[in-house]
Amino acid sequence: MVNLAITVGVLATYLFGVAVGYWIKSRAVKKEQLEQSE
Repeated sequence: MVNLAITVGVLATYLFGVAVGYWIKSRAVKKEQLEQSE
């Protein structure tokens, strides 16, 4: 059971990191588009 908890924790951390990275990337792209449109 301990291994399962560790696996779930690692997966959750990985998915959270991917989500944050994707969010930052999408914000950066929007910022670039706004700067280009001006």
